[in-house]
Amino acid sequence: MAGQARERYPGPVFRRDQIPVWTAAAVAFGLGLAGALVRRPWHDELYTLALSRSSFGGILAALKVDSGPPGYYLLCHVLHLAGLDGLVALRLVSAIAVAGGVALVVAAITSGTGWRWAVGGFLAVHPLLVRASGEARQYGVLFALAAAAAFILSRPVRAKQAWLLAAVLAAACWVHALGLVLAGGVLVAGVAFSSAERRRIWMAGLAALAAYVPWLPVMAGQPAAALAWMQHGWSQVPALARWVLPFVEPNPAAPPSPFVELVALPVAAAVAGMIVWAVVVAVGAATGRRVAAHLLLWASAGIVLVAASVFLRPVYAPGRADVLFIPAAALVVAAASRWRRWTRAGVVLLAVAGAAVSGASLAVWNHEPAPPAGCWRG
Repeated sequence: MAGQARERYPGPVFRRDQIPVWTAAAVAFGLGLAGALVRRPWHDELYTLALSRSSFGGILAALKVDSGPPGYYLLCHVLHLAGLDGLVALRLVSAIAVAGGVALVVAAITSGTGWRWAVGGFLAVHPLLVRASGEARQYGVLFALAAAAAFILSRPVRAKQAWLLAAVLAAACWVHALGLVLAGGVLVAGVAFSSAERRRIWMAGLAALAAYVPWLPVMAGQPAAALAWMQHGWSQVPALARWVLPFVEPNPAAPPSPFVELVALPVAAAVAGMIVWAVVVAVGAATGRRVAAHLLLWASAGIVLVAASVFLRPVYAPGRADVLFIPAAALVVAAASRWRRWTRAGVVLLAVAGAAVSGASLAVWNHEPAPPAGCWRG
């Protein structure tokens, strides 16, 4: 009996290789909390706060002239009903979501503890994630769902995993319209799997898209003015640079786009970071089949967003929509472990650059004027 008990005992809950997972999540949450406490509210967050205090019908009525689905706002409304009111409470949702997403991505890495530490640091201090985790907007939750999808694709996709993937993608679609792009990217990524897994992945993606159908008439009736703010920012991006943005923006050393308020690195440091990023990604992408799914997801989602923005109307906000790509990009980078020493050093350098941008940005936010009265609490 004792021998059988020992065989059934699953071992310690916190293994040594899980320490980087929880450490990265804790650092990500700490930076998100810092951002949540010091950053001045901006107009979209005040819009979120207003909708969280509205009725269910009021939320749906407001979104008929906005540009997104109601999932995130309904979540905020539930928090309001539970007594968790104010911007800090809503920002904490983002901080928790980003920390959870970081943990999932780091847990998906199978290259060894050293690479978990390197990529965990890369993600925990990533400026775009620090920004997303410290604001009352959908992007932190969207990152967590994209990370969950990437985690599922990093493991064998059996029936249970396919059901979970369908739920994750459906939730992403109802949290933000960018979830449709994530679901499409997952459908493309299914090509990299065996025929049985491919069928499950495709069924999961199609089920998620089908679940969004009830919102399509509302989405189709929304005015073009709902996305007019993106037209101004998109026009500031040089035409030749637009097609590479999805592959550049997940780099923590990249110059910030017009859509975000982050401190820029000195030009020399940014150029050096771009070179390191390009080399590490190229090495990771060349490692073969095990990274193909994440590479396909990243590339297809990025190309669709840019193509739609160029030929239809702007739908890609660089520095915002990139939360879709960062999980897949991080797993592509982790695949560079084939050349362990110098590629890991490159990832650490990128993490240092990201920490510098995040730290400087937090310092700038901390010196902004005080927020309007009544924003933090109800």
